[in-house]
Amino acid sequence: MYKVNLRLFEPEKDIRQLYTYMMKPENQMLFSQTAIPVNNLIMFEQWLNDKFHYLYHDFFIIENKEGDAIGFTYSYEFYPNDGHCKFALCLYEESQNRGYGAVAAIKMLDYLFSLYSLNQVYTTVFDYNQNSLSINKKGGFVEVGILPNYKFYGGQYYSLHYLCLERSKFYQKCRQYSKLILKD
Repeated sequence: MYKVNLRLFEPEKDIRQLYTYMMKPENQMLFSQTAIPVNNLIMFEQWLNDKFHYLYHDFFIIENKEGDAIGFTYSYEFYPNDGHCKFALCLYEESQNRGYGAVAAIKMLDYLFSLYSLNQVYTTVFDYNQNSLSINKKGGFVEVGILPNYKFYGGQYYSLHYLCLERSKFYQKCRQYSKLILKD
């Protein structure tokens, strides 16, 4: 298993790489409902600060064992009284399909379930991201709904899949892996 670390966002260290990743239209379609309305680094920093205040509840940079940033993960639509939130995870292109995402997801989900009295964590995935849909299902997420023809992209409509992972299922499914991963 790959070792990864979740750390807080450090603007001076992380802003340029995050800007480069988030401004690519092919990446925006993976984590955002709409295009990011900025065209320079200063506007991006203001946009991101707004997200930190109004959308993201927990936001972490994912690092590999060498300390290089390889992606980010965050929780949002946080409803502690109802016991649920949503979460997303994005890896930079050079770190995809290497096993980092599974380890980072386990760490983030354990963080959310351990720190907060959450019963469920949701994630949403568009049809055009079949790799993410498959990986989330293998990780224990269960599809609980589909919004058909939800997003128009590249000349066609795509459905949005809602997936849910319950606390008990997470710890049951990941018990053998989480002991190895979470003891770091």
